[in-house]
Amino acid sequence: MARRWADEPFALIPIDSIKSDSPVTLWMARQMGSSHNNILRVLNSMYNQAPYVKKEDDQRDLLELTLFWIDWIDNLHRAEETILFPLIGEVTGGPNIMEANIQQHEAFQPGFDKLQEYATACLDPSESAVSFNAEQYVNLVDAFVYEFRQHLVDEVASFAAIDVAGDEATERALKKAYVDFDAQMRAESDKNKMLPMVLGSSDTEFEGGAHFWPEVPAWARYMVHHYFERRYRNVWRLLPSDTWGRRRELAFGPSR
Repeated sequence: MARRWADEPFALIPIDSIKSDSPVTLWMARQMGSSHNNILRVLNSMYNQAPYVKKEDDQRDLLELTLFWIDWIDNLHRAEETILFPLIGEVTGGPNIMEANIQQHEAFQPGFDKLQEYATACLDPSESAVSFNAEQYVNLVDAFVYEFRQHLVDEVASFAAIDVAGDEATERALKKAYVDFDAQMRAESDKNKMLPMVLGSSDTEFEGGAHFWPEVPAWARYMVHHYFERRYRNVWRLLPSDTWGRRRELAFGPSR
C-alpha cells in the first residue's frame, strides 16, 4: 500500500490561481496562503501517521508535535486579531473588514481546545487513565478540520479581495502592516519549536517551486538545522520535509 504524503487528505490551497487587483494584496494573499499550506502539511502528516504510531515514545513525539502545531495556530490567530486585522481596518477605513474571519476562528476553537486537552492529558504522567488512541485522535481532528480548512481558504480570499488598487499610499501602509505582523509573530514565537516546524513543512516541489515559502537565506536554514532543531529533534522526524523543504516519506505508515 502506498503511503500518503502531506498533501492529503486535506487539500492544499492553490497559490498560482489567487487573483487580486492590487500587487500588494496579491502578495499578502499568497504569503498567507503559503503559510496556510505549511499548516495543512503538518496537520496531514500527523493525521496520516497517527494510526501507525505504536510505540509509546513515538506516540509522545506525535502528541508533542500536535501541541506545537496548536500553539502555532493560536499564536497566528492572536496576532491576526490584535495586530494585523486592526491595522488593515485602520488603513482601509473598514474596521470590520476581517470580522467574518474572526468569527470563523471562534467557530472551530472548541475543537482545537479538545484536541489540545487530549494531547496534554496523554502526556501527563498523573493522568494514568488517559492514553493515546489513534481512533480517538483522528476523531478529534475530524470534529473541526473541515471548518478549519475552509477558514484557511476564506481568509486568503479575504486578503485578495481588499480593494486598494491604484492607491499607492494605502498599498504601502498595507504591506507595512503585514510585514510588522510577521515580524511580531517571529519575535514572540519559541524558535526551538516554530522554526523547525515551519521549515520542515515547506515544499520545494509545490507548484513547480514558484511559491516556495518561507523565503529565508540558506544560512538561516543551516542555523535552524544545526541549532534550533536540537531540543526536539525526535519530534521533527514526523514532519513531511527536511529543513530545506525537500519532501521525504512520512516516518510512519502502512507496511509495504
